[in-house]
Amino acid sequence: MIVFTTIDMSPIELRQFLRQAAMRYGLLLAAYLILHMLVTVAGFNSVLWSVLSFFMLLSVPFVLFFFWVMVRKQIDNARIAFGPIFVFAYYTVFFASLLFTLVQWVYVSYIDANMIATMTSRAVETLTKLHELNPAAGYDTYIAAMQEQPLTASNMAFSSMWMLVVVGFVWALLVAAVASLFENLKKINN
Repeated sequence: MIVFTTIDMSPIELRQFLRQAAMRYGLLLAAYLILHMLVTVAGFNSVLWSVLSFFMLLSVPFVLFFFWVMVRKQIDNARIAFGPIFVFAYYTVFFASLLFTLVQWVYVSYIDANMIATMTSRAVETLTKLHELNPAAGYDTYIAAMQEQPLTASNMAFSSMWMLVVVGFVWALLVAAVASLFENLKKINN
């Protein structure tokens, strides 16, 4: 756990502090996302691991909110608005996505080079079964695209990074909204 003394600061110092805290907590979130990736890889052959992977992904906003609570304990300011909370949460996800993407690329390129081929073949099998059930749905287009242009480690990492950045925006909005609500309730009660 990262612990600092509580401090009273100006708005500029608050922004700098939140950026630095976002980098530190981004490392922790990246470790959590890497653990999620490993659980997902283990989940290829087990329903239990797949369910655990799903719930780990759903818990990311709660992890972000926990990080905000840890940072908030270090700041003596009377009230923090929605904007700085959003910036902290979004920067945390952004820094985590950069590190996670690098680790994912190394893993897929050098450690488990067959992972992409396994994922692609399972996706093609699933889409083929879906196409057999409903030929009018157009699954054959997806099947042909996956077979003609296979996924590479770089494409997978790049897609994951952008997915995390976009989904992280939504997570940051959610965390900032809930944290702002708590900030307002705290102000009302004081």
